[in-house]
Amino acid sequence: TISIRYEAKTSIGKIINPFRNAIFIQFSSGLVPAGSTWRLYDMQGRLLLTRQTSGNTIDEPAARLKPGMYLFEIMIRGKRQTIKLLKTE
Repeated sequence: TISIRYEAKTSIGKIINPFRNAIFIQFSSGLVPAGSTWRLYDMQGRLLLTRQTSGNTIDEPAARLKPGMYLFEIMIRGKRQTIKLLKTE
């Protein structure tokens, strides 16, 4: 028997980028277990937020963040995923 396993190149189902008042990222169904830790860094590498997922969607208020570039990081299936996010006014 031949077994073929397909993994999507991305685990992101939907993302709002650039964002304004909230960081919204929806992952493909079943890829991110509840309790997965994600982090947000500024471009100087300073850790700004650490949160845990409660499902496949992250909807984090971000009004207090200044406009600019940020790095979103999450571990999915043992692999680090990093996404550049842009906050606008």
